Amino acid sequence: MHSIYAELKQRAEELERLKGLLEARLKKAPKGTLRISNKNGNLQFYYRESRSDRCGKYLNAGNEELIARLAQKSNDEQELKAIMTELEAINRYLAMYPKVSLEEVYGKLHPAKRELVKPSVETEEMFLERWKKKYHTDESFSRGRPEFKTDRGEYVRSKSEVLIANTINRLDRCYVYEPAVILPGMGTVHPDFLAPNPRKRITVFIEHLGMMGEQEYADMAVPKVNCYILNGILPGEQLVLTMETEQSPLNIEALEKLLKNALF
Repeated sequence: MHSIYAELKQRAEELERLKGLLEARLKKAPKGTLRISNKNGNLQFYYRESRSDRCGKYLNAGNEELIARLAQKSNDEQELKAIMTELEAINRYLAMYPKVSLEEVYGKLHPAKRELVKPSVETEEMFLERWKKKYHTDESFSRGRPEFKTDRGEYVRSKSEVLIANTINRLDRCYVYEPAVILPGMGTVHPDFLAPNPRKRITVFIEHLGMMGEQEYADMAVPKVNCYILNGILPGEQLVLTMETEQSPLNIEALEKLLKNALF
């Protein structure tokens, strides 16, 4: 299913969760509303028991808790109203969403027809095929690295890179190791890994900063990261950064969350 549909479904689920929290909190909220008046530069708070009570009862300094709860109630009511409006719009859109999206049309054609036509949008399969032809491990740069073997039978420079490679492989994503990539402002760089995100049709750069406890290494790593950012390759989007020091090794759970977020 197209990413817009999936994202809206995810958004609707989050809104439903928040809706439940707000409704539960409003059940415990005090009755009435809060009126705030500015008198000669001083804020004054009044408790309105009903809509017909235009002025309300003055709340002195001893009523801070009630003032805060009434203010929170007002906020929660407005948030709930916004959630209901957005949920209505999302559900209306999802109900009208086509069973076959534009991106899915080509894949549902008869195989013989697929051989004869060119779709107006690139499919995930086409993107992956083009990606694999474009990016390759730079064997000349990688020559002489220590022999740490991955599940795919490749050799990488460290045990941490083995963990990264094996995690990408376990997530059923392809990757290339230390390819040559031209980065404006720095020239040819060799990111530790490149991997595709077929759904978003983007290439994800994965850099492992494995000796951040050493000043000389950190001084070299920071400009490289900044160069990625200046070229629009942003952490959390197209750039995955993993780090470790001698005292703090690579966290496998954090690694997997980062990769799932970037590659799917």
